[in-house]
Parts: sequence; structure tokens; C-alpha cells
Amino acid sequence: MVDAVSEQLRMVDPDSDRNKSVAAVSDNGENVNQHGHCHRCLTGLGCRCIADMPDRWPRTCGCCLGVFFPVWFLIALSLFFGYFLAELEAPGEIEANNDIFAARFLLDSTAYFYKQMSSLLPLICLKHFADNNVNGTNVTLVAADNFETKLNETILKIANNTSIENILEDDRKGLDGFMGTIDYSDLFDWMRECGEIAENLLEKYFGTEEGNATVVSRAGSSISFNWLVCSPPQIDLFANEISSIIVPEEQETFAQTQWTKEQKTLYAKYHEENLQAGMNKVDSTVDALKRSSKEASGFEYCQVNGVGGGWFWFTVMTTMGYGNAAPETKGGRTMVYTLGFASLIAFGAILGNAGNIVTAIWDDWVERTRFKKIRAAWIGSIVWGALYYLWMLVTALKTKKWKEERLGEPFEFKDAYWFSYISTTTIGLGDIYLEHAQLKQSDLLEFALVLLFGFILLANFFVKLSETISNLFPRNRPTFAQRLATTRMAFKLKADNEMEQELSGESVKSHISSYEPDEEWIDAKSDLSAEDKTLK
Repeated sequence: MVDAVSEQLRMVDPDSDRNKSVAAVSDNGENVNQHGHCHRCLTGLGCRCIADMPDRWPRTCGCCLGVFFPVWFLIALSLFFGYFLAELEAPGEIEANNDIFAARFLLDSTAYFYKQMSSLLPLICLKHFADNNVNGTNVTLVAADNFETKLNETILKIANNTSIENILEDDRKGLDGFMGTIDYSDLFDWMRECGEIAENLLEKYFGTEEGNATVVSRAGSSISFNWLVCSPPQIDLFANEISSIIVPEEQETFAQTQWTKEQKTLYAKYHEENLQAGMNKVDSTVDALKRSSKEASGFEYCQVNGVGGGWFWFTVMTTMGYGNAAPETKGGRTMVYTLGFASLIAFGAILGNAGNIVTAIWDDWVERTRFKKIRAAWIGSIVWGALYYLWMLVTALKTKKWKEERLGEPFEFKDAYWFSYISTTTIGLGDIYLEHAQLKQSDLLEFALVLLFGFILLANFFVKLSETISNLFPRNRPTFAQRLATTRMAFKLKADNEMEQELSGESVKSHISSYEPDEEWIDAKSDLSAEDKTLK
């Protein structure tokens, strides 16, 4: 402001004393405002109109330069870093999801084989016992030799989806009238041995109980779409309208379908290769099933979910951290360690500055009003607190609408209000969150702006509340910082006094030690000694 006045005075009267004095004050640097340096630079570049804007419209410039532009900068920062974080995490998520699909496939296949074998095994064992008991030979010595071959043939039929009725059609023949000629002790021993042979054979092909427990645990995991978004190529993921394919359940179904197609293609390829290599049909079938399930992928039509990554980065930057997604790669965690911490610092600085600007504008408006009562700090705390809770209502309504549109099911308002509370207070418990797979670009912008404005309202409420609490205590009493300063001063004075006393004492001693008496002083001392002797 001083620069503007001095320039106007120079234009009116370049040689006036007032002009020189004002210019001197402007150049001193003591009374120049915070925009003085920028003002001089812009003036030198010929942008005088821009240089005068902070002084002519301080509120507008403060809101734009200190609130709106920095807030948009934070959103852009989240999108930028979030996209690269999603690029790092997407391959790992694809691999994890494919492992889950493979585990589910192996679990379903194993369960199918065990179910079929449990239905077929008793009759197969009995039929094999009858075939080897025709001549009265010892069935346990003869039947076990070729029973494994019989079970392999049955497993192969099951793998080819042959019905149980067709498998048992031949086994039922020859059993009529057989029950009256058997030795039940031999039958009991054979049935037990038959079960052991079948158990060993199934473990050979489908793994042990411990190995299957790992598969069961992996198969029970959920498919995630935190860093990915999947859809057919004809769907535009960046369109404004909402497509049902972005719902996580629909995406999982689509990915599962693609995975199954690729698994079947790979199975046929590997089975043919195994047979050409001389492998028997059963071993070839089991090997092809395992290899195809391990190498199949259902995420060919998936791409990086940059919006989901941006929202995750926003939750990290604002310390909300719902916990529904987390980086697992070294590169992703390194980004959060370094750039995430830098983003957090930027968020704190921008939020603090924005809160100060909004508070200053509020205080300025209050000073301009005729109502003196609203100038009290406790009135301001009530106003800002009320605005914060009203804004949480807006956030809750926005959340409720979004959840119902994306999930297609009712979402209670109390849960939406709870989400707005744990978000604006940065508690982020994680029981309610926004699903990454269903976020659009507009969703990220809208929720980020809504929550950032809620942060500013809450910060202003805390400022006024702290002023209200500080006003409850007498102001004539020294503050804690003043007490510390007084303690430091007293300690320094005490140390200075001790040093002065020590120096003064050393100077006296040095003066005495360096004093040499003259002859007159020695004669006077001798006379005094003689007078003392006379008196005695």
C-alpha cells in the first residue's frame, strides 16, 4: 500500500518532500507489506495492475491464492502421485487375483473329484473284488496289482465329465448272485485296502491335507480392484454415465469369465503337449489342469485405476487412511515413505494457511459489523462449530447418494454421517469407505473439495475454541514461554555474577602476590616491632 501511495505522489509532484519521505519509508523495508517484493518485481515488468491486486482486493486475492488454488493443487498432487502408485501396485494385484482364481479352480476341481470318487469307490471296490474272487484266489494279492489302473481309468472318466451312471454301467454287471459266494472276512480286508489305495492315489494327484489347507485359505480371499478397473473394451471408463460393469461384483464376474476361457485354452494346449511327450492320460490331465490354472489370467481388458490411486493418495496426504487398501510393493511403499510424507507436509502447511486466511476474513467482517457481542471468541467458536456440523450433514448426504447409486442398495443416513465424521476428523476407522473400483474422476474432485472444506471449518473451530479457553485465564500472569525466558535470564545473570566475582578475586590475589615492599615500609615495620617489645 505504501508503494502505491509513493508512486501516486511521484506522479503528482516528483520533487515534493512528502514524496521523498514516503518513498524513503517504502524503501526501508520496515513498513513494506508481505507483497512488497513481488510488487516491485511485477512493477518492474510492467504488470502494475497485477502488482496492485493484493492491496486493492485483499480478501479476493487471499481466498484465491491462499485457499482455492492451493486446495486444487492438493487434488492435482493426489491424482499425479496416485496414478504412478497404481502403476506400481497393479501388477501385484493382478498376480494376487489370478492366484485366487487358480486356488478356487483347484479347490472346486478337487472337491468335484472327491465327491465323484466317494460315490463310485464302494461299487468299484466291490466289483473289482468280485472279478478277482471268481476262482477263489486271495483277492488281496491279486486285486491290488491292477486296481490302481482301474482307479486311473475312473479318474480320467471323471475329468472328461462322464456321468456316474455311465461309469457304473459296466460295473453293475456280474454282481447278481455274487453275494452268496463271498468270504466276508476277505471282503472286509479288501475294502479297507481299496480305500487306502484310493487315498494314496488321490493324494498323489490332488495333494495332501496340509497343501490343500493353503489352497483353501487362498481361495477364501477376496478379489480386489483397488489399483485396477476391468471392463470390456467397448465400455468407456471415463464416460460420465455410470456403467454397471464398474461394480466390483460385476468386474469380478467379468474377470472370472476371461480367466476361465484362457484356462481352458491352456489346458487343451498342455494336455496335447503332454500326450505327445509320452505321458499317460491321467498324469497328462492332472498336469495340464495345474499348469493351466497357474498361468491363466483374466485381466487382459483391465487397466490402471488412476482415480482409485489418486483417492488413496488423498487419504494418505490427509492422514485419513481408511485401511481398505495398502501398497505392498517396495516401490509403492517407498513412494509413501518419501513423497507421501512430503505431501502430508504440504497438506498441513496449506490447510494451516487457508485456516488463517478464512479466520482473518471472519474477524475483519466481525470488526466491521455493529454487533459487538459477536466479536467474542466464544461466539466465533459456536459459529464455526455449527458450520462444521452443518457441513458434515452436506457430506453425509453426498455420501449416501453416492453409495446408493454405486452399490445399488439402500445406505442409511446414520452410516453416511458416521463416514463424514471419521473422515473430516481424519480418524479413518475403515469400517465405511469409498470403493476404489467405483470412483470416477468427478467423484474424486467432489469428495476431495467437500472434505477439504470440512477440514478448514474444523481448523477454524479449534482456533476460536483455543482463544475462548485462553481468555478464561488472567492475562496479567506470565505465560509458560515467558516463565522459561525468565528462568533463562536468571540463570544467565547468576552465571555472569559468578564469573565477575571469580575474576575480581583472582585480580586481588594477583595484585597482592605481585606487591613488593620498599625500604621505608620495612623500616616502619621494624620500629613498630621495637615499640611492641618496649611495651611488653
